[in-house]
Amino acid sequence: SQSAEADAVVTGLIDDLKTSLKVYPNPTVSYLKLELHNTQQQPFNVELIDLAGHIVDVKMVNSLGSYEEVVFDVSALKSGIYIYRIFDSSSQFTGRFIKN
Repeated sequence: SQSAEADAVVTGLIDDLKTSLKVYPNPTVSYLKLELHNTQQQPFNVELIDLAGHIVDVKMVNSLGSYEEVVFDVSALKSGIYIYRIFDSSSQFTGRFIKN
């Protein structure tokens, strides 16, 4: 499985995501899984955005532990390139994934 870390852009984000984020499978057909360590244990959101800038899905995660797994069903999305955006009240992290 490929990781999207090489494509990620960091803008003032908690160091946790830079070192622990795994996004797979990429490319994907049916689901996208994001695994990360959240030592801050603070709530965060994950958005999936198409290249036109429309939010196609969003999940709010009330982080209670240091390990989080967020799974999106992307089977209904059209084939193409999408952006995932992970953010909390003070920082964000973005990367790309491909839906086949």
